[in-house]
Amino acid sequence: MKKLIVFTPFVLLSSSLPAQGVFSNNTISCLEKVIRDYPHRFAGISGELIKKTARETDFQSRIRLGGSKYCKVTRHEISGSGNSYSWDCIVLETGNHDSALNTFRELFSQMKNSIIRLPGDKPAILNSACDKPAEDLVIFDLLPARGETRKLRVSLSIQNEGTLWLVSIHVYEGEFPGEEPVLANH
Repeated sequence: MKKLIVFTPFVLLSSSLPAQGVFSNNTISCLEKVIRDYPHRFAGISGELIKKTARETDFQSRIRLGGSKYCKVTRHEISGSGNSYSWDCIVLETGNHDSALNTFRELFSQMKNSIIRLPGDKPAILNSACDKPAEDLVIFDLLPARGETRKLRVSLSIQNEGTLWLVSIHVYEGEFPGEEPVLANH
């Protein structure tokens, strides 16, 4: 009986402690789910059709970062080379620049060097060439780059649209849609 009494407080204490480890933050858990679905071209996380144009088709994302304003999956139709896919999440939309900047920096620190477990493969690390976000866009690569995820990039951005500041996370193939090719960490 004494063993049970001594053991019980330890169990109660340990069950009240928060979970520790690589995936204790919601951002990385969400990103891991998105990246794991990339080989399927985000089919497992694509929800209802939002809109279709000649070059892009947007779907609601079934994966949402907690508290995010908007998350979507986009199929980009590229003439002559098939389709490209991306996942976009507006994490914060605010009129307060300091609040947006703090969120941007906090997300950067959560994402930098985080471990992403890929199905049927060894874990990869979200790596960025910068130690602190000095600019409004940070590009992350999955290292080591191998298999289908070698073309995959993750970016974190902060941008001003009129009176609003947007903090966004993007998961995409090789290039930021509509931008020049990404050459981070090369």
